[in-house]
Amino acid sequence: MKLSTQHLLPDSTVDNIACELHNINYLNQLYVKEYMKQTLAGNDVAPGTTSADIEALDDGDTVKQSLDEGGTFHTKAKRSAFVRQNFVHVRPQSIYVGNDERCKCHYAYYVPLRESLEALMLHKSVAEQCMAVPVSIDDVLKDLSDGSVYQNK
Repeated sequence: MKLSTQHLLPDSTVDNIACELHNINYLNQLYVKEYMKQTLAGNDVAPGTTSADIEALDDGDTVKQSLDEGGTFHTKAKRSAFVRQNFVHVRPQSIYVGNDERCKCHYAYYVPLRESLEALMLHKSVAEQCMAVPVSIDDVLKDLSDGSVYQNK
C-alpha cells in the first residue's frame, strides 16, 4: 500500500513488484529445500522423513500464502480490503477552492486532526505507550513530565 499511496506508483506496477517478489521467494524456497535435503541426507536421516519435513516449509511460507492466487495481497482490491479491515483510516476531506481560468475546479485536501488522533488511540499499542509511566533504569531519569508536556532531559 505504501508504494501506491506514498510513492504514487501505479497499481499495475505494484502488482508487477508483488509478482516478482513472489517469484524471488519461490526461487529462495527451492534453494532452501535443496540445501535442507543435502544437509539432512548427510546426517543419515531417513529419506521419507526429510521429504515430509521439507514440504512442510510451504505451510509456513507467509509470502507465498499472501501473494498466491487468492492470497491476502494478490490484487489491489484484496490489499485495500486488508487495510480497511485491519487499520482505522480517516479519509481526507476535500475543500472546493475555486476554478482556474479554464473553469477547471480545484480542491484542497486535509486530514481531520481530531478524528486522526482518535483513530490512532484506538490502537492498543499506541494507547499503552501514551499511558505508560516512564521507568527509570539505574536511577537515570529519561523523561520528565509536568502532567501535560514531556521534556527530554
